[in-house]
Amino acid sequence: ALGTAQVTSEDQEVPEHKPVSLRCAAFRSGSGSARIEWKFQRGSSLVLIYYGGELTEPYRDRVQFSPTSIRFQSVTREDSGKYICEVVADGSHIAKSEVNLIVQVPPG
Repeated sequence: ALGTAQVTSEDQEVPEHKPVSLRCAAFRSGSGSARIEWKFQRGSSLVLIYYGGELTEPYRDRVQFSPTSIRFQSVTREDSGKYICEVVADGSHIAKSEVNLIVQVPPG
């Protein structure tokens, strides 16, 4: 049943304009044929970052993808929010992990 999917969640803080790597805890080595999707949730909006084997337009120039993580070269306050990594293995089983990214903006 899909209801058994474990969701791990972690918080990550990074200063604005610094690089950061967001870990896909759901990915297990050995799930070689797994399909990986990254989504960004901010408020009620959900944006695809990595889908169908490639990075989407707004992220293509600033994010590097690997099965275990995505890496931002530089983050802004607009990047604060929840990043969801979904790994679909064998066409059915879904593992999910979340990273809450908190971008620290200097005062002033």
